[in-house]
Amino acid sequence: RMLPSGGFGLTGLAERVGALGGRLRAGPRPEGGWEVVALLPGGER
Repeated sequence: RMLPSGGFGLTGLAERVGALGGRLRAGPRPEGGWEVVALLPGGER
């Protein structure tokens, strides 16, 4: 679902990362700013 801001938000991103078997972490950084980290499982090489 698109948000009024024109994006899909962190909820949508977390759903997509979860569908790939990963995890999403997002929040403020102690030194300022914001951090979004997506951890995805690695595939075979």
